[in-house]
Amino acid sequence: MGKVRTEIEKFRKGVNKKVLLGVFSILMCLALIAVCSFVPFVIKPEKWQTNEFLTDELIISAIVIMSMVSVIFIGQANNAQNEQSRIAKSRVEFFASLEIVIKKNVNAFRQWVRKVLQPEDVQTIKERKLRSLGIDDTLILELDEVQLFDLTKSAQRYPIPRASNVEDQKGRYFKKITQEQYKGILAVKKTDTSVKFVEPEYYLSVKNLTDSRTVSERAANEGKKKTFYLSSSIFSKLLVTIVSAMIFASLVRDLTAEVDQAAAWAKFVSRMWAMISSSFMGYMVGTQMNDIDAEYIEMRIQVHTRYLQDTEFQPLTQQEEAKQEFVERVKEEQVLKLENKSTQIEMRG
Repeated sequence: MGKVRTEIEKFRKGVNKKVLLGVFSILMCLALIAVCSFVPFVIKPEKWQTNEFLTDELIISAIVIMSMVSVIFIGQANNAQNEQSRIAKSRVEFFASLEIVIKKNVNAFRQWVRKVLQPEDVQTIKERKLRSLGIDDTLILELDEVQLFDLTKSAQRYPIPRASNVEDQKGRYFKKITQEQYKGILAVKKTDTSVKFVEPEYYLSVKNLTDSRTVSERAANEGKKKTFYLSSSIFSKLLVTIVSAMIFASLVRDLTAEVDQAAAWAKFVSRMWAMISSSFMGYMVGTQMNDIDAEYIEMRIQVHTRYLQDTEFQPLTQQEEAKQEFVERVKEEQVLKLENKSTQIEMRG
């Protein structure tokens, strides 16, 4: 008996709320089918323009809105409290991986995001766009606009100084490209500026769970935040309440109309169907919203994992980073000077 009770308890705990709502929806659908089957109902399109039909539709609309909005929040809260849900598991995994990242070196993680993750993502985007153009050789992006234009006329051989292969540094062969490919490659070369990156802090926090701002920063915006949330909350609740109240307040009992029991039951079943089916959909939307949040949390966890598995990355100190930026700036200035000199020589010649 004890084993049977345990199994029953497990079954009761494991019952999915969405399944229950689905079962109720099917039962209401069966009831509607039964009523329509045994009572000779006929669909008359001319009734769609009557006040009675409009009234029924407004009532059903109010029922659908109120039921769906209410159950969306119920679905979100219920799904988030379920330890086996995707959102609950992802939150636990996120904070566990975040703790490891912080213990290792959170500043190094920020550097890794800027210097490894973001450049690798840009390179992946470029490779994908090049493949869509029918080009597999990514070194073609090292060519300037003049060299690419020459490729539209015939195959060429150009030295690639930044290539890892010595032979490519001396000279690499490139096939002829079309005008469409030429324009596409120029667009791909601008990918660095078109990609919008998030700050490294994005991967260190979860929306509604943590806030990277200090207490002083958060306290400074207390008035604005309260005003915004209160205004939006009051407006949305008033809108739903007023619309529903206006619909029901405009109802007047027609004393001249005879009550048809079959029609009354049909209305009752249709309205119950609207409430239960919209509740089911609302619950589904609530859980789907949590699943979307969980997907983005899992994405952050993947970034943590990639960082922890990267044994080659060596973080720099602030002085080393500043020195590296200084050296790169000097190189760029030297390149610009050389280009200006060559332009002046060409103009004199």
